[in-house]
Amino acid sequence: MAKYYSVASLSERLKETPEGFLICEGVPITRAGDPATIASFEGKPVTINHPEDFVTPDNWRELAVGVVQNVRPGEGEDADKLLADLLITDYEAISAVKSKRLREVSCGYEAEYVEVSPGRGRQENIIGNHVALVASG
Repeated sequence: MAKYYSVASLSERLKETPEGFLICEGVPITRAGDPATIASFEGKPVTINHPEDFVTPDNWRELAVGVVQNVRPGEGEDADKLLADLLITDYEAISAVKSKRLREVSCGYEAEYVEVSPGRGRQENIIGNHVALVASG
């Protein structure tokens, strides 16, 4: 499997929890995927920028600033996307999102590349690893 990244913008639907955590609702995280891809992003960490290596139990505590939840297929004009709610739990990350320093997201995932014709291919067996908050994809 190879490692890939995809880019989208945060939605403008931001809410605070009673504790002060930030929920970014309906964030398009990647193009539509099958049930296995959807399930693979559920509960994965949110990071600030992409880590040098993918997130593992060994580095999660250092890298995670939140969690991806409620991953679902989009509807209507978002029907070709996967949407998720990002629960941001880290003060620095919350401040960066609110101040618009970090307003895009980029998914880190593994996938198999299948060539369908010379120079053309598709990704299969997509497995999410993290969703990174980034200034610009």
